[in-house]
Amino acid sequence: MVVQSRYTAGDALLLGAGDRWLLLTAPADDEAVAELWALLSAEHPAPGLAERVLTVVEGAFADTAFDLVLLELSSGSPRVTTRGAGRAEAGPVEIDRPQTEGRAHRLMLGEQPSPAAARPFLGGVVAAAAVEVAVATPGPAALIDGIPDEILAAKGPDGPPPKRPVAASSAQPSAQSAAPEPVEPEENTADPVEGTTVIRSPHLLAAQPVEQVPAVCCPRGHLTPPEEPQCRVCRAQVAPQEIHEVPRPVLGGLRLPTGEVVPLDRGVVLGRRPQAPPTAADWPHLVVVPAQHTFVSRTHLHLWPAGWQVLALDQGSRGGTVRQHADGRTEPLLPGVPQPLAPGDCLALADYRVRFEVDPGPPSRTDEP
Repeated sequence: MVVQSRYTAGDALLLGAGDRWLLLTAPADDEAVAELWALLSAEHPAPGLAERVLTVVEGAFADTAFDLVLLELSSGSPRVTTRGAGRAEAGPVEIDRPQTEGRAHRLMLGEQPSPAAARPFLGGVVAAAAVEVAVATPGPAALIDGIPDEILAAKGPDGPPPKRPVAASSAQPSAQSAAPEPVEPEENTADPVEGTTVIRSPHLLAAQPVEQVPAVCCPRGHLTPPEEPQCRVCRAQVAPQEIHEVPRPVLGGLRLPTGEVVPLDRGVVLGRRPQAPPTAADWPHLVVVPAQHTFVSRTHLHLWPAGWQVLALDQGSRGGTVRQHADGRTEPLLPGVPQPLAPGDCLALADYRVRFEVDPGPPSRTDEP
């Protein structure tokens, strides 16, 4: 079963994983949220999912009223559980994508908001007011969120990161999109931290065209900025040549303490409960930092590619962000001021550290850009 969905941003909390979707009043207890996510994202959920979810939610709110709606699509017919103002409606599919079948399920708390600002959603945890869920048949027009095999296989000091649920995709990653090869941790690399979650949001290539950049090729075929005498990837000397406009390649990856690498094919937002900034050009990858990093803000740091640069912006976090250059120099990021990163730079979000890496792997082309 392939599920397509879109949500409307709001103050409630939406947890979606495959055929299990939960919309509820946002609890203040992060441990309860983590427990709910574990129940919904389990590969083989235990019987009585609704009862287990209600037990966790009632414990989080104690004697306080809450609203909730839970949708389970795994059985022969959809099962809906509601509390308070939570409700579900079934109707014609309104998701503007082909190959959907049956009827869509709209979950909301109270009145249904306008669908005009609805955003596509693959799954994970996000602040929302409503969500529309529909079953889709797989095919060539399905969602594209190409995650290269090299990224999924990246290993940290304690082995590969735990597998995350990722939507099926027929897209084949290009060699230029490959993530950095696994590296041994350096002295400034944080100890591995279990539990980091990367929420990879859907990305319609037709709706989000890749930025065009001027480029030349190095002797190995890597695309690189025309004003630089050395290749940004392999550091080889670049001979004078004609400049071409090309779709911007993936500029590298962000290595997490677990060893997983998040590709910088679009923005990345890190925090304990990250949300996409309203100024984001496209929907970013959301990196959910484990709850034990208490000095990491809910939405702490935003990184995104712009031209040939990767920019980092502290979102006014309480713990601050410190940038460590490859030569060991350190400097704090000023909140609200984007800073360009260089390959090898480490970013410390309080006590949680990540590193910007550029792929030194095989070239994407061998002739001209």
